[in-house]
Amino acid sequence: MPSLISGLIGRLRKMQPRGRFLFRLDSGNDALDTLDAIVGGGCYCIIKRNKRRESDEKWLKRARRHGKRTASRKGKKVWVGRTRIHPYMEGMYCVYEVTERKIDVFGNRLLIPEIEVNSWWTNLCCDAEKVISLYRGHATSEQFHSELKHDLGVERLASGKFPVNKMLLAVAMNTYNALRLLGQNSVKRKSRNKHRRKRLGKVIRDVICVAGKFVKHAGAVFFKIHEKDPVLPIFLSLNTVLDFP
Repeated sequence: MPSLISGLIGRLRKMQPRGRFLFRLDSGNDALDTLDAIVGGGCYCIIKRNKRRESDEKWLKRARRHGKRTASRKGKKVWVGRTRIHPYMEGMYCVYEVTERKIDVFGNRLLIPEIEVNSWWTNLCCDAEKVISLYRGHATSEQFHSELKHDLGVERLASGKFPVNKMLLAVAMNTYNALRLLGQNSVKRKSRNKHRRKRLGKVIRDVICVAGKFVKHAGAVFFKIHEKDPVLPIFLSLNTVLDFP
């Protein structure tokens, strides 16, 4: 993993982007070598910590003493904050979020309170709430990966040869971008339901696999869809937005 990160940073530097690089990694990458590769490349990181054998009760006491209480529902208390610097790396902080639940989401009182501890290594200088918010965007990124693997069927590559797989991934990338473009333009229509995005599988089922037929008339070819088909407005809007002939 460290060698992969170092090579990736080198390729990103060649692109000469104006922004900064932020690595968001899960607890499987909580290792000193990974931190060295990221920090040594001049990048920022938010890495989920592995608690190992740390006590949740001790984290709760620490959060009550030094953390900041945030707004939450009745029967649930949440503290966030920044604590000790990394023992082996200068400038690396630990951001934590400790949750104590005495009433569950259904309103039932718990005999023994539930304690949930989440913590991250980061070298960002912003406050704890911002770091936690940035890491939670990692879940959205995982959903995009899921669409690429499952909706497009790229979870298992078809060949054992790298040149062939490189070509297949290039085709998958272009297909992914085209379907994403269609999906995002289809949700911009005026509708009662507010959708931020549409999954690729939904785009394939509704737009790509729609029932219709090609008709040749007066030297031109037309694609005909039934006028009462619910997908027809989407087709018309996409034709207008993308300016198809």
